Amino acid sequence: TDGDSLYNRLAIDVGVNVKTAGTYVVRAKLHDPHGSQILETKESYFLGVGDHSITLNFNGFSIFKHKLGGPYVVILTLEDKDGNVLDSQTYNTSTYDPADFQHLVALTGNYWDYGTDIDGDGVLDYLTVNVEVVAVNPGYCSIKGRLMDINEKEIVWAENTAYLEADEPQVIQLNFDGATIYNHGVDGPYSLRDVYVYHTGDPTQPDYVYEAYTTSAYSYLKFGALPGDLDGDGDVDRDDLNKLLKYRNQPASECPECDLDGDGVITVLDARKLVLLCTRPRCACE
Repeated sequence: TDGDSLYNRLAIDVGVNVKTAGTYVVRAKLHDPHGSQILETKESYFLGVGDHSITLNFNGFSIFKHKLGGPYVVILTLEDKDGNVLDSQTYNTSTYDPADFQHLVALTGNYWDYGTDIDGDGVLDYLTVNVEVVAVNPGYCSIKGRLMDINEKEIVWAENTAYLEADEPQVIQLNFDGATIYNHGVDGPYSLRDVYVYHTGDPTQPDYVYEAYTTSAYSYLKFGALPGDLDGDGDVDRDDLNKLLKYRNQPASECPECDLDGDGVITVLDARKLVLLCTRPRCACE
């Protein structure tokens, strides 16, 4: 009704034949194809003797949020003013796509992920999940979601706001903090949960999905600096030891990451400490 080509409501026309004038209640329950109730509506009327046509409306945004398409099942009942059921009927609607009903922004269900290294140091600063979104009207859309580990433990939330053009699938990024993932200490794949997006033009029409996406597999070590990994390749081996020995007996300013004991000078004590940190037997290279 507002010219955006989306249905604001699903209207059901009900024919009623009245033999005794009085007050009647027409009740309708809308169910999805699996039998789950979406909405219920009712209207009370004083009806004279004869045939009447009554229109019952189901809210379009509520149908959109339900996410399951039609045909829907409508269970109709006619009651008197005291609530006694006088008649009932079941009706199947036409086929509808939930995306055809009123909303301002929608999750398309398309996601993909990758690690983001902002400063090129080999450590992933973020686990980035691209979330595809479609807005009915241009404007700013805000999104948030949380990352869960394989043990169903929460790791971290992320949120973002981006300007979207109308009627075009576009991406809003969720950047999950790498340091928090590293400190959590659990490898992926991770689950993206509770994704919630809304158009700032009307936050009362959000879209939401609980179980949104599962990421690729990641080692949590990729999101933090591994002590002793001087060359940033994800392990501690002879290459790292050789780098440290190159700066032996020099000030820490020459190779800050080589000063493992923090005394300001790179010495054999740092080399001994690095050997204890080796991730391969005898500090062998891969």
